[in-house]
Amino acid sequence: GISARVDASEARSSDKMWTAIKKGVPVRLEIGARELAEGQVVFTRRDLGKDGKMKVSIDSCAAEIGKALQQMQKDLLARSRARLASQITDVKTLKDVRDYYAADKTGGLRLDYALVKDSPEFAAIAKEYAVTTRCLPFADGGEKVIVAKSY
Repeated sequence: GISARVDASEARSSDKMWTAIKKGVPVRLEIGARELAEGQVVFTRRDLGKDGKMKVSIDSCAAEIGKALQQMQKDLLARSRARLASQITDVKTLKDVRDYYAADKTGGLRLDYALVKDSPEFAAIAKEYAVTTRCLPFADGGEKVIVAKSY
């Protein structure tokens, strides 16, 4: 469910907003005399900032916030997956791995696990460039491995 906490302090609204931002509050509600007179509340999605400010009726507030939280989850997951995908490069050979890290590039590399497993050549690359195996993605059925530098 959705839980709420009311800040009934005498602090200025800008200070209250900044406190909520620092705490990581996902949805911030603003309910003042003007909003009550209009029968509405203003809520702001943390992930969109000022662009995430919306007015909704008091009656539909809980439902709208629930929808907003679900959309936030979808948006954050999509952004995270896109960032992850942008950080991984597919390579075919251990020479490609060596060349990639010799060029001082960053990010992970995806290659056949058979090339890495018990490979003295990969062990030499790993030692020279501080590269380690990170994971075997489920999507690849254990046939691919992600390798990356240690920083």
